[in-house]
Amino acid sequence: MKAKAMEDLFADLGLFKSHGRPRVSNDNPYSESFFATTKQHMPEHFDSIVQARAFFADTFNAYNNEHKHAGLEMLTPAAVHCGKVEEVIAIKQ
Repeated sequence: MKAKAMEDLFADLGLFKSHGRPRVSNDNPYSESFFATTKQHMPEHFDSIVQARAFFADTFNAYNNEHKHAGLEMLTPAAVHCGKVEEVIAIKQ
């Protein structure tokens, strides 16, 4: 029995390496960007788990429902996920 190289197996499955960020092939550029932005606005420490949960609830809500992403043609992730792209574009025009 002989195994295929992992890269060849992925190619057969239609999967290819992503190089979303220079010299880094093992990350998700969207997640990495979100983490970097979150770290910039995050307090140095949280006084309680309730405060931390509130911070992240607000952060995820803003990221998904308010922040318009250049990679999504200035739409929110929620609009794209819910299939409202045409509706939102029509309203914009």
